[in-house]
Amino acid sequence: MQPRKISLEEAKELMDALPCVLLDVREEYEYMTGHAIGAKLLPVDSITRETAENVIAHPDMPVLVYCKTGARSFLAAQKLSALGYTNVHDIGSLVGWPYGISYEREE
Repeated sequence: MQPRKISLEEAKELMDALPCVLLDVREEYEYMTGHAIGAKLLPVDSITRETAENVIAHPDMPVLVYCKTGARSFLAAQKLSALGYTNVHDIGSLVGWPYGISYEREE
């Protein structure tokens, strides 16, 4: 199943309704300048079967990906889908995220 582009509002609705994984696919230095509360860091260039399995509990779990502009989130969503993740959603850019920003590393 191909990833689906969704709005910030749709992402929040999904997160409120189901357990989801929120992935920030930027680099660590970008992540530390501010990321969505609860987001896990998984830079797009580091996505492999092993790294994805470390942050995504099972292949059918809803996964929401974002970056700075939307280019890397698109690539990350494609990579995750190719690895067999079936419920991947591309948020695109974090710009305008009104649901809280953190500056701490999420575990």
